[in-house]
Amino acid sequence: MHTKRTLRREYRRLREHLDPVEAAEGSRIIQGHVLALDVFRDADAIFAYHAAKPNEVDTARIIAAAFAAHKPVCLPRVTGPGAMDWRRVDTLAGLVPGRYGIPEPPPDAPAAPTPTGATAVLVPGLAFTPQGGRLGMGGGYFDRFLANFPGVSIGLCHERQLIDTLPLEAHDAAVDWVVTETRARDAARRRS
Repeated sequence: MHTKRTLRREYRRLREHLDPVEAAEGSRIIQGHVLALDVFRDADAIFAYHAAKPNEVDTARIIAAAFAAHKPVCLPRVTGPGAMDWRRVDTLAGLVPGRYGIPEPPPDAPAAPTPTGATAVLVPGLAFTPQGGRLGMGGGYFDRFLANFPGVSIGLCHERQLIDTLPLEAHDAAVDWVVTETRARDAARRRS
């Protein structure tokens, strides 16, 4: 079994070396799958990430659809090592570079509403298992958030980023859905 460090290096390299045109088309398809999910359509708010890494699954179309449906959209701000908070945004135009160069809401953006069981969060990752196991970047930001998140978590990745097993630890939070170019997988159902 590979270590997380080895897998992070391998899957970061894999994502970076995807053909950009293929990755963009994959993002378009993945976003379409998310928009078709009942958990997206029924969500009372969308917590999302803003794609900033090479060939990371884009979220702009999902965010635009949430704006059009008058759903609150919230993005994370890094506030310290391993810590982030969520802020509501009404446009992506006012984002500012964050700690890792990732666009994030400005410090004076309104606080996010308290998540409910009907809130959906889009979760990035370097790799996912079909059962929702996730290999993040290593900072633990999303694991800490997901530990107490009451809503539905949706992991987004290219099909090539799926892996059968990961060396998961107790603090590694699984996602409820894993969405790739081929389909949306109900990971929570696969775990039960």
